[in-house]
Amino acid sequence: MKKLVFLFFLFLAPLVVAKDYTVPAVQLDYYLNYDGTVNVTERISYDLDGQFTELYRQLPPDMKISNESGYCINKKCQFYTQMNQGYYELVLKSSYGNEKITIVFNYIVDGQILEQKDTSQFFYKLWGDQWEKSIEKLEATIHIPGDTSQTTYFIHPPYDSIKSTTSGNNITITSLNHPSKTYLEMNLLMPQSWFSNLPKATKYMTKQEIETGEKSYIQNEKTKGLVIWILFGGLVLLLPMAYFLLYIKYGREKPLSQLQFLAPYEWEAPGDLTPAEAQFLVDRATAPNTVSAEILWLVQKKYLIMEEKEIEVSKFLVLKGKKKRIVFTIDDGKNTDTLKPHQQSILSFIKKDFDGRFVVEELKNKQLEYRTFYNKFIEEVKKSFDEKKYLNQKGNKIMIGAVATAFMLLFIFSCCAMNGSSDPIVGLFWIIMFFEIVFGFLLVSFKPNILGKWSDEGRVAEQRWLNFKKYLNDMTLMREKPPASLVLWEMHLVYATAFGVSKNVIKAMKVMMPVEQTNRSMMMAHSAYIGSTFASSISSATASASGSGGGFGGGGGGGGGGGGAR
Repeated sequence: MKKLVFLFFLFLAPLVVAKDYTVPAVQLDYYLNYDGTVNVTERISYDLDGQFTELYRQLPPDMKISNESGYCINKKCQFYTQMNQGYYELVLKSSYGNEKITIVFNYIVDGQILEQKDTSQFFYKLWGDQWEKSIEKLEATIHIPGDTSQTTYFIHPPYDSIKSTTSGNNITITSLNHPSKTYLEMNLLMPQSWFSNLPKATKYMTKQEIETGEKSYIQNEKTKGLVIWILFGGLVLLLPMAYFLLYIKYGREKPLSQLQFLAPYEWEAPGDLTPAEAQFLVDRATAPNTVSAEILWLVQKKYLIMEEKEIEVSKFLVLKGKKKRIVFTIDDGKNTDTLKPHQQSILSFIKKDFDGRFVVEELKNKQLEYRTFYNKFIEEVKKSFDEKKYLNQKGNKIMIGAVATAFMLLFIFSCCAMNGSSDPIVGLFWIIMFFEIVFGFLLVSFKPNILGKWSDEGRVAEQRWLNFKKYLNDMTLMREKPPASLVLWEMHLVYATAFGVSKNVIKAMKVMMPVEQTNRSMMMAHSAYIGSTFASSISSATASASGSGGGFGGGGGGGGGGGGAR
Protein backbone atom coordinates (compact mmCIF):
# COMPACT_ATOMS: atom_id res chain seq x y z
CA MET A 1 0.00 0.00 0.00
CA LYS A 2 2.83 2.43 0.85
CA LYS A 3 4.36 1.85 -2.57
CA LEU A 4 1.04 2.64 -4.31
CA VAL A 5 0.88 5.90 -2.37
CA PHE A 6 4.46 6.69 -3.44
CA LEU A 7 3.58 6.06 -7.09
CA PHE A 8 0.50 8.29 -6.81
CA PHE A 9 2.39 11.23 -5.33
CA LEU A 10 5.16 10.97 -7.91
CA PHE A 11 2.51 11.72 -10.53
CA LEU A 12 0.77 14.44 -8.48
CA ALA A 13 3.32 16.88 -7.05
CA PRO A 14 2.16 19.01 -4.10
CA LEU A 15 0.91 22.46 -5.11
CA VAL A 16 1.34 24.28 -1.81
CA VAL A 17 4.74 25.55 -0.64
CA ALA A 18 5.57 27.59 2.41
CA LYS A 19 7.91 30.00 0.61
CA ASP A 20 9.43 30.45 -2.80
CA TYR A 21 11.45 32.86 -4.89
CA THR A 22 12.31 33.69 -8.48
CA VAL A 23 15.42 35.17 -10.04
CA PRO A 24 14.34 37.79 -12.60
CA ALA A 25 17.82 38.88 -13.63
CA VAL A 26 21.50 38.05 -13.25
CA GLN A 27 24.31 40.29 -14.50
CA LEU A 28 27.81 38.74 -14.48
CA ASP A 29 31.01 40.65 -15.23
CA TYR A 30 34.36 38.93 -15.71
CA TYR A 31 37.43 41.16 -16.01
CA LEU A 32 40.40 39.19 -17.40
CA ASN A 33 43.67 40.67 -16.14
CA TYR A 34 47.13 40.57 -17.69
CA ASP A 35 48.48 38.47 -14.80
CA GLY A 36 45.92 35.70 -15.41
CA THR A 37 43.59 36.57 -12.54
CA VAL A 38 39.90 37.27 -13.13
CA ASN A 39 37.89 39.86 -11.20
CA VAL A 40 34.30 38.68 -10.92
CA THR A 41 31.21 40.75 -10.10
CA GLU A 42 27.87 38.95 -9.79
CA ARG A 43 24.70 41.03 -9.57
CA ILE A 44 21.72 38.78 -8.73
CA SER A 45 18.12 40.02 -8.42
CA TYR A 46 15.63 38.08 -6.30
CA ASP A 47 11.84 38.28 -6.02
CA LEU A 48 11.15 36.71 -2.62
CA ASP A 49 7.79 35.27 -1.60
CA GLY A 50 8.07 34.36 2.08
CA GLN A 51 10.65 34.80 4.84
CA PHE A 52 14.34 34.09 4.23
CA THR A 53 17.53 34.72 6.20
CA GLU A 54 20.32 33.96 3.69
CA LEU A 55 21.00 34.67 0.03
CA TYR A 56 24.01 32.67 -1.06
CA ARG A 57 26.32 31.65 -3.88
CA GLN A 58 28.03 28.24 -3.98
CA LEU A 59 31.41 27.73 -5.65
CA PRO A 60 33.54 24.57 -6.11
CA PRO A 61 35.85 24.20 -3.07
CA ASP A 62 39.02 23.70 -5.10
CA MET A 63 38.84 27.03 -6.93
CA LYS A 64 41.48 29.62 -6.02
CA ILE A 65 39.33 32.50 -4.75
CA SER A 66 40.42 35.65 -2.91
CA ASN A 67 39.19 39.14 -1.95
CA GLU A 68 35.61 37.95 -1.46
CA SER A 69 33.01 40.59 -0.57
CA GLY A 70 29.30 41.16 -0.93
CA TYR A 71 26.52 43.60 -0.18
CA CYS A 72 22.79 44.17 -0.63
CA ILE A 73 21.58 47.17 -2.62
CA ASN A 74 19.41 49.48 -0.45
CA LYS A 75 19.41 47.04 2.47
CA LYS A 76 21.71 46.20 5.35
CA CYS A 77 23.06 42.66 5.36
CA GLN A 78 26.04 40.75 6.74
CA PHE A 79 28.54 39.10 4.39
CA TYR A 80 30.50 35.98 5.34
CA THR A 81 31.93 32.81 3.79
CA GLN A 82 31.65 29.18 4.85
CA MET A 83 32.04 25.58 3.70
CA ASN A 84 28.66 23.86 3.38
CA GLN A 85 27.71 20.53 1.79
CA GLY A 86 31.02 20.31 -0.07
CA TYR A 87 30.85 23.82 -1.55
CA TYR A 88 32.51 27.13 -0.69
CA GLU A 89 29.68 29.59 -0.01
CA LEU A 90 29.44 33.37 -0.23
CA VAL A 91 26.53 34.38 2.02
CA LEU A 92 24.59 37.58 2.68
CA LYS A 93 22.57 37.29 5.88
CA SER A 94 19.65 39.52 6.83
CA SER A 95 15.91 39.45 7.40
CA TYR A 96 14.41 39.06 3.94
CA GLY A 97 10.75 38.66 3.13
CA ASN A 98 8.16 39.40 0.42
CA GLU A 99 10.44 41.83 -1.38
CA LYS A 100 12.47 42.43 -4.49
CA ILE A 101 16.16 42.78 -3.76
CA THR A 102 19.43 42.84 -5.64
CA ILE A 103 22.68 41.53 -4.15
CA VAL A 104 26.26 41.83 -5.36
CA PHE A 105 29.19 39.44 -4.87
CA ASN A 106 32.78 40.33 -5.76
CA TYR A 107 35.79 38.02 -5.78
CA ILE A 108 39.00 37.24 -7.66
CA VAL A 109 39.64 33.88 -9.33
CA ASP A 110 43.14 32.65 -10.12
CA GLY A 111 44.31 29.73 -12.26
CA GLN A 112 41.41 29.74 -14.75
CA ILE A 113 43.21 31.41 -17.69
CA LEU A 114 45.51 28.73 -19.05
CA GLU A 115 48.46 28.49 -21.41
CA GLN A 116 47.93 26.29 -24.46
CA LYS A 117 50.54 25.53 -27.14
CA ASP A 118 49.85 28.62 -29.25
CA THR A 119 46.97 30.39 -27.50
CA SER A 120 45.62 31.44 -24.11
CA GLN A 121 42.37 29.84 -22.94
CA PHE A 122 39.58 30.89 -20.59
CA PHE A 123 37.44 27.72 -20.32
CA TYR A 124 34.96 28.55 -17.59
CA LYS A 125 31.42 27.91 -16.38
CA LEU A 126 30.01 31.42 -16.09
CA TRP A 127 26.87 30.05 -14.45
CA GLY A 128 26.65 26.71 -12.65
CA ASP A 129 24.26 23.80 -13.10
CA GLN A 130 23.41 23.60 -9.38
CA TRP A 131 20.92 26.51 -9.46
CA GLU A 132 17.42 25.28 -8.61
CA LYS A 133 15.69 28.22 -10.30
CA SER A 134 15.48 29.38 -13.88
CA ILE A 135 16.67 32.90 -14.71
CA GLU A 136 14.44 35.27 -16.67
CA LYS A 137 17.45 37.13 -18.06
CA LEU A 138 21.00 35.88 -17.61
CA GLU A 139 23.65 38.19 -19.01
CA ALA A 140 27.41 37.67 -18.79
CA THR A 141 29.97 40.19 -20.03
CA ILE A 142 33.61 39.18 -20.42
CA HIS A 143 36.00 42.15 -20.44
CA ILE A 144 39.24 41.15 -22.17
CA PRO A 145 42.63 42.92 -22.39
CA GLY A 146 42.46 43.37 -26.19
CA ASP A 147 40.08 43.60 -29.11
CA THR A 148 37.49 40.85 -29.58
CA SER A 149 38.47 40.56 -33.25
CA GLN A 150 41.61 38.70 -32.10
CA THR A 151 39.63 36.06 -30.22
CA THR A 152 37.69 32.91 -30.98
CA TYR A 153 35.05 31.72 -28.56
CA PHE A 154 32.45 28.99 -28.15
CA ILE A 155 29.40 28.92 -25.90
CA HIS A 156 27.97 25.86 -24.18
CA PRO A 157 25.32 24.56 -24.25
CA PRO A 158 25.02 25.38 -27.98
CA TYR A 159 21.39 26.51 -27.72
CA ASP A 160 20.01 28.83 -30.41
CA SER A 161 18.31 30.79 -27.62
CA ILE A 162 21.69 31.86 -26.18
CA LYS A 163 22.94 34.94 -28.05
CA SER A 164 26.30 36.72 -27.99
CA THR A 165 27.50 40.14 -29.17
CA THR A 166 30.93 41.79 -29.28
CA SER A 167 31.96 45.42 -28.90
CA GLY A 168 35.53 46.66 -28.52
CA ASN A 169 37.02 44.54 -25.75
CA ASN A 170 33.72 43.17 -24.44
CA ILE A 171 31.88 39.93 -25.21
CA THR A 172 28.30 39.80 -23.94
CA ILE A 173 26.31 36.57 -23.71
CA THR A 174 22.55 36.71 -23.11
CA SER A 175 20.25 33.82 -22.25
CA LEU A 176 16.54 34.59 -21.78
CA ASN A 177 14.50 32.22 -19.58
CA HIS A 178 17.68 30.29 -18.82
CA PRO A 179 16.56 26.88 -17.47
CA SER A 180 17.31 25.68 -13.95
CA LYS A 181 20.08 23.09 -13.50
CA THR A 182 21.67 24.34 -16.73
CA TYR A 183 25.19 25.71 -16.89
CA LEU A 184 26.41 28.55 -19.13
CA GLU A 185 29.99 28.01 -20.23
CA MET A 186 32.51 29.82 -22.41
CA ASN A 187 35.61 28.50 -24.13
CA LEU A 188 37.54 31.67 -25.08
CA LEU A 189 40.81 31.57 -27.05
CA MET A 190 43.04 34.68 -26.98
CA PRO A 191 46.56 35.68 -28.07
CA GLN A 192 49.31 34.47 -25.75
CA SER A 193 50.87 37.95 -25.72
CA TRP A 194 47.95 39.30 -23.68
CA PHE A 195 49.00 37.42 -20.53
CA SER A 196 52.09 36.41 -18.60
CA ASN A 197 53.04 33.52 -16.30
CA LEU A 198 49.92 31.46 -16.99
CA PRO A 199 49.62 27.88 -15.66
CA LYS A 200 49.89 25.27 -18.40
CA ALA A 201 46.68 23.42 -19.25
CA THR A 202 46.52 19.72 -18.38
CA LYS A 203 45.07 19.04 -21.84
CA TYR A 204 47.85 20.83 -23.73
CA MET A 205 46.55 21.54 -27.25
CA THR A 206 46.93 23.83 -30.24
CA LYS A 207 44.32 26.44 -31.11
CA GLN A 208 43.40 24.46 -34.23
CA GLU A 209 42.85 21.28 -32.21
CA ILE A 210 40.56 23.09 -29.79
CA GLU A 211 38.56 24.75 -32.60
CA THR A 212 38.17 21.46 -34.49
CA GLY A 213 37.05 19.67 -31.33
CA GLU A 214 34.60 22.44 -30.44
CA LYS A 215 32.97 22.46 -33.87
CA SER A 216 32.61 18.68 -33.72
CA TYR A 217 31.17 18.86 -30.20
CA ILE A 218 28.62 21.54 -31.11
CA GLN A 219 27.48 19.63 -34.19
CA ASN A 220 27.16 16.43 -32.16
CA GLU A 221 25.16 18.24 -29.48
CA LYS A 222 22.73 19.65 -32.03
CA THR A 223 22.34 16.24 -33.65
CA LYS A 224 21.86 14.62 -30.26
CA GLY A 225 19.25 17.22 -29.33
CA LEU A 226 17.26 16.37 -32.44
CA VAL A 227 17.51 12.64 -31.81
CA ILE A 228 16.50 13.06 -28.16
CA TRP A 229 13.52 15.16 -29.23
CA ILE A 230 12.47 12.33 -31.55
CA LEU A 231 13.22 9.38 -29.27
CA PHE A 232 12.67 10.44 -25.65
CA GLY A 233 8.99 9.86 -25.12
CA GLY A 234 6.65 7.02 -24.44
CA LEU A 235 3.13 5.93 -25.02
CA VAL A 236 0.66 7.85 -22.86
CA LEU A 237 -1.35 4.85 -21.74
CA LEU A 238 0.99 1.90 -22.17
CA LEU A 239 3.71 2.98 -19.76
CA PRO A 240 1.43 3.92 -16.82
CA MET A 241 -0.36 0.60 -17.25
CA ALA A 242 3.00 -1.18 -17.33
CA TYR A 243 4.06 0.57 -14.09
CA PHE A 244 0.85 -0.49 -12.34
CA LEU A 245 0.71 -4.09 -13.59
CA LEU A 246 4.38 -4.73 -12.87
CA TYR A 247 3.92 -3.44 -9.34
CA ILE A 248 0.90 -5.70 -8.78
CA LYS A 249 2.76 -8.78 -10.04
CA TYR A 250 6.37 -8.16 -8.92
CA GLY A 251 6.44 -5.27 -6.46
CA ARG A 252 4.00 -6.09 -3.67
CA GLU A 253 5.79 -7.23 -0.55
CA LYS A 254 4.72 -9.59 2.18
CA PRO A 255 3.70 -7.77 5.36
CA LEU A 256 6.44 -7.98 7.98
CA SER A 257 3.96 -9.68 10.33
CA GLN A 258 3.90 -12.68 7.98
CA LEU A 259 7.67 -12.93 8.38
CA GLN A 260 7.38 -12.99 12.19
CA PHE A 261 9.19 -9.66 12.43
CA LEU A 262 7.67 -6.88 14.54
CA ALA A 263 10.64 -5.27 16.34
CA PRO A 264 10.44 -1.44 16.08
CA TYR A 265 14.14 -0.86 16.88
CA GLU A 266 17.50 -2.61 16.81
CA TRP A 267 19.87 -1.74 19.66
CA GLU A 268 22.98 -3.20 17.99
CA ALA A 269 24.15 -3.74 14.41
CA PRO A 270 21.76 -6.50 13.27
CA GLY A 271 24.15 -8.48 11.09
CA ASP A 272 27.61 -8.73 9.56
CA LEU A 273 27.11 -6.21 6.74
CA THR A 274 29.92 -3.69 6.44
CA PRO A 275 28.97 0.00 6.85
CA ALA A 276 28.86 0.62 3.07
CA GLU A 277 26.74 -2.51 2.49
CA ALA A 278 24.32 -1.53 5.27
CA GLN A 279 23.94 2.02 3.93
CA PHE A 280 23.34 0.72 0.39
CA LEU A 281 20.76 -1.78 1.68
CA VAL A 282 18.82 0.96 3.51
CA ASP A 283 19.13 3.85 1.03
CA ARG A 284 19.63 1.90 -2.24
CA ALA A 285 22.30 4.41 -3.27
CA THR A 286 25.93 4.93 -2.36
CA ALA A 287 27.10 7.99 -0.40
CA PRO A 288 30.60 9.51 0.04
CA ASN A 289 30.39 9.15 3.83
CA THR A 290 30.52 5.36 3.46
CA VAL A 291 34.23 5.68 2.65
CA SER A 292 34.69 7.48 5.99
CA ALA A 293 32.73 4.76 7.77
CA GLU A 294 34.70 1.93 6.17
CA ILE A 295 37.98 3.57 7.18
CA LEU A 296 36.73 3.75 10.79
CA TRP A 297 35.60 0.11 10.58
CA LEU A 298 39.13 -0.84 9.49
CA VAL A 299 40.45 1.15 12.46
CA GLN A 300 38.18 -0.63 14.90
CA LYS A 301 39.15 -4.02 13.49
CA LYS A 302 42.88 -3.06 13.71
CA TYR A 303 43.57 -3.16 9.98
CA LEU A 304 44.41 0.54 10.21
CA ILE A 305 46.19 2.27 13.07
CA MET A 306 44.78 5.70 13.97
CA GLU A 307 47.22 8.10 15.66
CA GLU A 308 47.66 11.81 16.28
CA LYS A 309 51.07 12.94 15.03
CA GLU A 310 52.97 16.08 14.21
CA ILE A 311 53.72 16.11 10.51
CA GLU A 312 55.35 18.60 8.17
CA VAL A 313 52.89 20.78 6.23
CA SER A 314 53.17 23.71 3.84
CA LYS A 315 52.38 27.01 5.53
CA PHE A 316 53.23 29.87 3.19
CA LEU A 317 54.81 29.59 -0.25
CA VAL A 318 57.92 27.43 0.28
CA LEU A 319 57.83 27.60 4.08
CA LYS A 320 57.21 24.41 6.02
CA GLY A 321 56.00 23.83 9.54
CA LYS A 322 54.78 21.17 11.96
CA LYS A 323 51.10 20.60 12.61
CA LYS A 324 49.10 17.93 14.46
CA ARG A 325 47.16 15.65 12.17
CA ILE A 326 45.22 12.39 12.49
CA VAL A 327 47.24 9.76 10.62
CA PHE A 328 45.93 6.37 9.45
CA THR A 329 48.63 3.74 8.92
CA ILE A 330 48.21 0.24 7.48
CA ASP A 331 49.03 -2.62 9.85
CA ASP A 332 51.04 -4.84 7.50
CA GLY A 333 50.86 -7.72 9.97
CA LYS A 334 47.11 -8.24 9.55
CA ASN A 335 45.74 -10.84 7.13
CA THR A 336 43.31 -9.06 4.78
CA ASP A 337 41.99 -12.14 2.94
CA THR A 338 38.66 -12.03 4.78
CA LEU A 339 37.96 -8.38 3.91
CA LYS A 340 35.35 -7.50 1.31
CA PRO A 341 36.68 -6.23 -2.08
CA HIS A 342 35.57 -2.64 -1.39
CA GLN A 343 37.47 -2.70 1.92
CA GLN A 344 40.57 -4.11 0.27
CA SER A 345 40.36 -1.31 -2.31
CA ILE A 346 40.61 1.26 0.51
CA LEU A 347 43.79 -0.34 1.83
CA SER A 348 45.15 -0.59 -1.72
CA PHE A 349 44.41 3.12 -2.31
CA ILE A 350 46.18 4.12 0.93
CA LYS A 351 49.14 1.87 0.19
CA LYS A 352 49.55 2.83 -3.46
CA ASP A 353 48.78 6.57 -3.41
CA PHE A 354 49.79 7.50 0.17
CA ASP A 355 52.62 5.02 0.77
CA GLY A 356 50.63 3.37 3.54
CA ARG A 357 50.18 6.57 5.61
CA PHE A 358 46.88 8.39 5.02
CA VAL A 359 46.15 11.97 6.13
CA VAL A 360 42.69 13.11 5.04
CA GLU A 361 43.77 16.74 4.59
CA GLU A 362 46.15 15.58 1.85
CA LEU A 363 43.26 14.34 -0.33
CA LYS A 364 43.20 17.69 -2.12
CA ASN A 365 46.50 16.72 -3.75
CA LYS A 366 45.14 13.38 -4.99
CA GLN A 367 41.85 14.32 -6.68
CA LEU A 368 42.24 12.17 -9.82
CA GLU A 369 43.53 9.17 -7.89
CA TYR A 370 40.67 9.46 -5.40
CA ARG A 371 38.02 9.62 -8.12
CA THR A 372 39.44 6.47 -9.72
CA PHE A 373 39.39 4.71 -6.35
CA TYR A 374 35.88 5.96 -5.46
CA ASN A 375 34.33 4.77 -8.74
CA LYS A 376 35.83 1.33 -8.14
CA PHE A 377 34.67 1.41 -4.50
CA ILE A 378 30.99 2.04 -5.28
CA GLU A 379 30.96 -0.60 -8.03
CA GLU A 380 32.32 -3.17 -5.58
CA VAL A 381 29.70 -2.22 -2.97
CA LYS A 382 26.91 -2.64 -5.54
CA LYS A 383 28.35 -5.97 -6.68
CA SER A 384 28.54 -7.18 -3.08
CA PHE A 385 24.88 -6.28 -2.59
CA ASP A 386 23.80 -8.02 -5.82
CA GLU A 387 25.61 -11.20 -4.80
CA LYS A 388 23.39 -11.49 -1.71
CA LYS A 389 20.31 -11.75 -3.99
CA TYR A 390 18.20 -9.78 -1.55
CA LEU A 391 16.18 -8.13 -4.32
CA ASN A 392 14.46 -9.83 -7.28
CA GLN A 393 14.80 -7.36 -10.15
CA LYS A 394 12.52 -9.06 -12.68
CA GLY A 395 9.94 -6.27 -12.58
CA ASN A 396 12.64 -3.67 -13.24
CA LYS A 397 14.07 -5.64 -16.16
CA ILE A 398 10.63 -5.86 -17.76
CA MET A 399 10.18 -2.14 -17.13
CA ILE A 400 13.45 -1.42 -18.95
CA GLY A 401 12.14 -3.45 -21.87
CA ALA A 402 8.85 -1.52 -21.84
CA VAL A 403 10.71 1.79 -21.90
CA ALA A 404 12.90 0.58 -24.77
CA THR A 405 9.77 -0.50 -26.67
CA ALA A 406 8.30 2.96 -26.08
CA PHE A 407 11.42 4.44 -27.67
CA MET A 408 10.91 2.43 -30.84
CA LEU A 409 7.19 3.19 -31.01
CA LEU A 410 7.91 6.87 -30.47
CA PHE A 411 10.31 6.78 -33.41
CA ILE A 412 7.58 5.35 -35.65
CA PHE A 413 5.15 7.95 -34.33
CA SER A 414 7.59 10.79 -34.99
CA CYS A 415 8.23 9.63 -38.55
CA CYS A 416 4.54 9.19 -39.42
CA ALA A 417 2.35 11.42 -37.25
CA MET A 418 4.71 14.26 -36.33
CA ASN A 419 6.50 14.84 -39.62
CA GLY A 420 6.46 18.62 -39.95
CA SER A 421 3.53 19.04 -37.54
CA SER A 422 3.23 22.21 -35.46
CA ASP A 423 -0.07 21.27 -33.80
CA PRO A 424 0.18 22.25 -30.09
CA ILE A 425 -1.83 19.14 -29.13
CA VAL A 426 0.83 16.97 -30.75
CA GLY A 427 3.49 18.94 -28.86
CA LEU A 428 1.63 18.39 -25.58
CA PHE A 429 1.42 14.68 -26.38
CA TRP A 430 5.18 14.62 -26.79
CA ILE A 431 5.73 16.38 -23.45
CA ILE A 432 3.52 13.87 -21.65
CA MET A 433 5.36 10.96 -23.25
CA PHE A 434 8.70 12.51 -22.34
CA PHE A 435 7.84 12.72 -18.64
CA GLU A 436 6.47 9.18 -18.62
CA ILE A 437 9.76 7.78 -19.93
CA VAL A 438 11.80 9.93 -17.56
CA PHE A 439 9.64 8.60 -14.74
CA GLY A 440 10.34 5.03 -15.91
CA PHE A 441 14.09 5.59 -15.90
CA LEU A 442 14.00 7.26 -12.50
CA LEU A 443 11.87 4.48 -11.11
CA VAL A 444 14.24 1.67 -12.10
CA SER A 445 17.36 3.73 -11.28
CA PHE A 446 16.54 5.22 -7.88
CA LYS A 447 13.62 3.16 -6.54
CA PRO A 448 14.30 -0.36 -7.85
CA ASN A 449 12.61 -1.87 -4.78
CA ILE A 450 9.21 -0.58 -6.00
CA LEU A 451 9.09 -2.82 -9.06
CA GLY A 452 11.56 -5.25 -7.49
CA LYS A 453 10.70 -7.66 -4.73
CA TRP A 454 12.70 -8.50 -1.62
CA SER A 455 13.44 -12.05 -0.70
CA ASP A 456 12.17 -12.96 2.77
CA GLU A 457 15.74 -12.69 4.10
CA GLY A 458 16.32 -9.38 2.29
CA ARG A 459 13.04 -7.87 3.49
CA VAL A 460 13.87 -8.63 7.12
CA ALA A 461 17.49 -7.48 6.72
CA GLU A 462 16.37 -4.16 5.20
CA GLN A 463 13.89 -3.51 8.01
CA ARG A 464 16.32 -4.46 10.76
CA TRP A 465 19.05 -2.16 9.45
CA LEU A 466 16.49 0.60 8.92
CA ASN A 467 15.39 0.18 12.55
CA PHE A 468 19.04 0.34 13.65
CA LYS A 469 19.45 3.61 11.74
CA LYS A 470 16.34 4.98 13.47
CA TYR A 471 17.80 4.04 16.83
CA LEU A 472 21.11 5.80 16.07
CA ASN A 473 19.18 8.89 15.00
CA ASP A 474 17.06 9.08 18.15
CA MET A 475 18.77 10.75 21.12
CA THR A 476 16.03 9.65 23.53
CA LEU A 477 16.41 5.98 22.62
CA MET A 478 20.20 6.23 22.80
CA ARG A 479 19.90 7.49 26.37
CA GLU A 480 17.35 4.83 27.34
CA LYS A 481 19.39 1.95 25.90
CA PRO A 482 23.04 3.03 25.50
CA PRO A 483 25.74 0.68 24.17
CA ALA A 484 27.08 -1.58 26.90
CA SER A 485 30.79 -1.20 26.14
CA LEU A 486 33.36 1.08 24.53
CA VAL A 487 33.69 -1.35 21.62
CA LEU A 488 29.95 -1.07 20.92
CA TRP A 489 30.13 2.74 21.14
CA GLU A 490 32.86 2.66 18.49
CA MET A 491 30.82 0.37 16.25
CA HIS A 492 27.75 2.59 16.65
CA LEU A 493 29.84 5.58 15.58
CA VAL A 494 31.10 3.65 12.54
CA TYR A 495 27.60 2.81 11.28
CA ALA A 496 26.23 6.23 12.23
CA THR A 497 28.92 7.75 10.00
CA ALA A 498 27.76 5.55 7.10
CA PHE A 499 24.13 6.57 7.66
CA GLY A 500 25.03 10.27 7.96
CA VAL A 501 23.84 10.60 11.60
CA SER A 502 27.19 10.52 13.46
CA LYS A 503 26.50 13.85 15.22
CA ASN A 504 23.66 12.29 17.21
CA VAL A 505 25.82 9.41 18.43
CA ILE A 506 28.60 11.83 19.38
CA LYS A 507 26.15 13.96 21.38
CA ALA A 508 24.81 10.92 23.20
CA MET A 509 28.32 9.67 23.91
CA LYS A 510 29.37 13.00 25.44
CA VAL A 511 26.36 12.91 27.76
CA MET A 512 26.66 9.29 28.88
CA MET A 513 30.38 8.42 28.79
CA PRO A 514 33.01 9.71 31.20
CA VAL A 515 35.87 11.59 29.53
CA GLU A 516 38.47 9.19 30.95
CA GLN A 517 36.67 6.29 29.28
CA THR A 518 36.44 7.96 25.87
CA ASN A 519 40.15 8.83 26.04
CA ARG A 520 40.94 5.10 26.01
CA SER A 521 39.87 5.02 22.34
CA MET A 522 41.48 7.16 19.63
CA MET A 523 38.27 6.98 17.64
CA MET A 524 36.10 8.21 20.53
CA ALA A 525 38.63 10.76 21.77
CA HIS A 526 38.63 12.37 18.34
CA SER A 527 34.92 11.93 17.67
CA ALA A 528 34.44 15.65 16.96
CA TYR A 529 37.08 15.40 14.22
CA ILE A 530 35.35 12.33 12.81
CA GLY A 531 31.97 14.05 12.84
CA SER A 532 33.17 17.16 11.02
CA THR A 533 36.58 17.54 9.36
CA PHE A 534 37.13 13.86 8.52
CA ALA A 535 33.77 13.06 6.90
CA SER A 536 33.31 16.44 5.23
CA SER A 537 36.80 16.40 3.70
CA ILE A 538 36.18 13.00 2.13
CA SER A 539 32.72 14.09 0.91
CA SER A 540 34.23 17.26 -0.59
CA ALA A 541 36.90 15.22 -2.36
CA THR A 542 34.15 13.10 -3.93
CA ALA A 543 32.05 16.10 -5.00
CA SER A 544 34.91 18.34 -6.12
CA ALA A 545 35.18 19.05 -9.82
CA SER A 546 37.17 21.62 -11.75
CA GLY A 547 38.17 22.11 -15.38
CA SER A 548 41.69 21.54 -16.65
CA GLY A 549 41.59 23.23 -20.03
CA GLY A 550 41.23 21.75 -23.48
CA GLY A 551 37.59 21.15 -24.35
CA PHE A 552 35.14 20.55 -25.78
CA GLY A 553 32.20 21.61 -23.65
CA GLY A 554 29.69 19.56 -21.75
CA GLY A 555 30.25 21.50 -18.53
CA GLY A 556 33.96 20.72 -18.41
CA GLY A 557 35.26 24.18 -17.57
CA GLY A 558 36.15 25.62 -14.20
CA GLY A 559 33.72 27.70 -12.14
CA GLY A 560 30.07 26.73 -11.85
CA GLY A 561 28.39 25.84 -8.60
CA GLY A 562 24.97 27.14 -7.60
CA GLY A 563 23.17 29.32 -5.12
CA GLY A 564 19.75 30.52 -3.99
CA ALA A 565 17.80 31.63 -0.94
CA ARG A 566 17.06 29.86 2.34
